Amino acid sequence: MSKYNLDLLWNKRLFNIEYKKYTNKDSMVETHYHPHYEIYYQLSGDRYYFIKDRTYHIKEGTLVWLNSEDIHKTLSANQSVGER
Repeated sequence: MSKYNLDLLWNKRLFNIEYKKYTNKDSMVETHYHPHYEIYYQLSGDRYYFIKDRTYHIKEGTLVWLNSEDIHKTLSANQSVGER
């Protein structure tokens, strides 16, 4: 797994940019939420994205916008590789 993380204006936590490449089945164990918005873009591969009480199958080119405080997590789909 490759992961790059860039926290911009860390002291104010305005936003965070993260790149991650999955090389095996990688799923979040627990749901979580943030006090900020999240924009998630699936560059390649596919994943399952659980938001509140629904699960979505997202594929390459999908953009997900999460409101602050939305409970969410991602889960590995059929492919074991991908990028976000």
